[in-house]
Amino acid sequence: MGALPGANIVTATVAALSGSPVRFTKTGTIGAPTTLWANSVVTQSVPILTAVSAPPSVKVTDLLGNPVGGVAVMFTRTVGGGVIVPATPATVTTNASGIATLTSWTQGATLGANTVTASAAGLSGSPVTFNATGTTGAATQLVITTQPAGAVTAQPVVAIRDGSNASTNSSAAVTVALASGIGTLTGTKTVNAVLRDHCASEEGCPVRALSRSHLTRARGNTVQLWVF
Repeated sequence: MGALPGANIVTATVAALSGSPVRFTKTGTIGAPTTLWANSVVTQSVPILTAVSAPPSVKVTDLLGNPVGGVAVMFTRTVGGGVIVPATPATVTTNASGIATLTSWTQGATLGANTVTASAAGLSGSPVTFNATGTTGAATQLVITTQPAGAVTAQPVVAIRDGSNASTNSSAAVTVALASGIGTLTGTKTVNAVLRDHCASEEGCPVRALSRSHLTRARGNTVQLWVF
């Protein structure tokens, strides 16, 4: 038989004889499953708390590369948070095209590495590992991390964060103003968000700084902050 499943036909012919040609038919079938392959990208990045665009998918084939259906593949979340559907450990059966795919893979709330493996007992190439890096999302909120204190000895510090309260790469301008009270603001009142010096080299540093705005009389005053 050839490499593809299906009908194979051979004829035997003798000129001028009754019954000629004689037709022989043999149906080639798919072989036993031998190999597990990645059927989707194995490395991608996505904002935390977001589903990846390409859910983990694998393909099972026989020795000649033909797709094999009906094979149970187990998908397991091994590193990081987040959720896979069906829930980990999830068993998905390959379809007629030999493919098994998760419905979805949503990242957790933590920045960094997330991993899912797909495995099928006895198959070459198993397990297949899928990696997704959780990144910061769009800036959605302004959070005060240091309140002004005393006369003021500590300047207000705010963080520009995404919807999951993680750091962003925003460099938005932050403006401070006196909303109530009798104090006076002097110095620079609008600055662009930057990584704080002490964690500038740390990936995912959660704080952005606003500084150099001075409140000369702190008691009974309220400071208001805006992002533009």
